[in-house]
Amino acid sequence: MKKYIILLLFPLLINAQFNPIFFGGAQKSGVNTYIGGVSSVMTSKSDLANMLSINVSRITNFSVIGDNIQCRIRGSYALSFSSSSLKPLMTYYQDNDGLVTNLSNSVFANHTQLLRLYFPGVITQTGTSIFQDVFVYNILEMPNCVSVPVSWLGNYAISSGTKVIVLPKCVTFGTNELDNAVFTTNGSQRLKMYVPISKQTSNSGSVEGDVNFVATATLSSIVYVPNYTAPSAISNLSAGTVTSTSIQLNFTAPSSANTIDFYEVYLNGVYSGKVTASGQTVTGLTTATLYKIELLAVDIYYNKSVASNSIDVTTL
Repeated sequence: MKKYIILLLFPLLINAQFNPIFFGGAQKSGVNTYIGGVSSVMTSKSDLANMLSINVSRITNFSVIGDNIQCRIRGSYALSFSSSSLKPLMTYYQDNDGLVTNLSNSVFANHTQLLRLYFPGVITQTGTSIFQDVFVYNILEMPNCVSVPVSWLGNYAISSGTKVIVLPKCVTFGTNELDNAVFTTNGSQRLKMYVPISKQTSNSGSVEGDVNFVATATLSSIVYVPNYTAPSAISNLSAGTVTSTSIQLNFTAPSSANTIDFYEVYLNGVYSGKVTASGQTVTGLTTATLYKIELLAVDIYYNKSVASNSIDVTTL
């Protein structure tokens, strides 16, 4: 994430349908797990296995790319670690195959560089305070989660930007429809959250308590998701002008039941920002470097298409 800068780099969200392997490049390379910013303290699959508390034999295709690592992991696991060395380093955790089943208590507490967390395999979340004292803009996608506990997020009020939480199928917040116990004091400032449209009236005709707590908080908002109809995939992605540090992306907008909001850009399997229309340019790239590029169309409710055709482009 540090290495790439994308034109119009803003929050992205939600894979509303549980189809976790939708990255063509990831399938071809045998990689399903991407972790950003940690290569200085995690140089081998043994280091990663120790962090995740899993057997090292479950990790294959391990590689270090700049500040980041990637690999293939077999089998599900709960995400639980408290390494102080990771807190100032980790920038993203992308679990494409949905192997992570739960985020343990305070797992991302005090992480100061987080940009994106993607966990499509978390269904019933039990860990609490996962963002305690994380005062930076970031995006958490849990597109298939149906339940989060009391004190789930912890206190994370931020001074600028917006934290984005994607929970389009979450029907249970806390213990009942009345309370606002999922968030601690100031925990919903500058938060944008995507929830099922049923939460708009689930509190005896009124907005669910926790959702309302966010809706009425400072610089926060709620998007109610009425359907999970994903856009069609882009099929004709191509490169336009290529320079030593940029690549122009050309494509035809796919059909979609809902208005398309933007297109997620993936470079070598890793989310790297977004563009909003054909002809825009990916910038900040490395000279004379091969990039496998894919796009995902995302509508206004953050339903995602599967990946576009992939293209291989080398900067000049």
